[in-house]
Amino acid sequence: MTIWKLRKYYPAGLYFITMNTFEWQKVLIEPEMLASLRRAVALAKGKYPFENHAWVVMPDHMHFVIRTHHVELGRFIGCFKSHMTRDFSQFSYKNYSLNNHYKWRRRAKRGRLWHLRFYDHRITDQQDYERCVKYCLYNPVKHGYTATAWDWPYSTLRSYIKQGKYPERWKYLTGQ
Repeated sequence: MTIWKLRKYYPAGLYFITMNTFEWQKVLIEPEMLASLRRAVALAKGKYPFENHAWVVMPDHMHFVIRTHHVELGRFIGCFKSHMTRDFSQFSYKNYSLNNHYKWRRRAKRGRLWHLRFYDHRITDQQDYERCVKYCLYNPVKHGYTATAWDWPYSTLRSYIKQGKYPERWKYLTGQ
């Protein structure tokens, strides 16, 4: 019996997205990974434009709150993941110049950077939006990496408070 892969339809709108590393590898906050992440977001954003409302990078996963203006959310995530993976030979099978017949074997033996799927949640109203953004920003505290969300350098909290996009009181997030 054939199992069909159905593409999920993503209407334009606000989404909360979570992406995990393969087998929860704690590699995302290494300096070269962060640089690659910024490049991958810029490249993917050039191809599939979106508005970033919040993000946080944890050692083994990421959260985004974004607004898309198109129906290509899955393609944006795929583009982002592939650009980032290509920067690191230990995670990418494409850096080998083997003939095509043997690539699938190399791919099975090489490591992976990302879990194959991602979690998405369509944000429906202002209350849901605030809950998702706060969840993003509070995540380092929830996982025990910092005492306050303000202390975590890998999120939009500091820069967006300075720009006036977030309220000043969010410096002291204590949970949902």
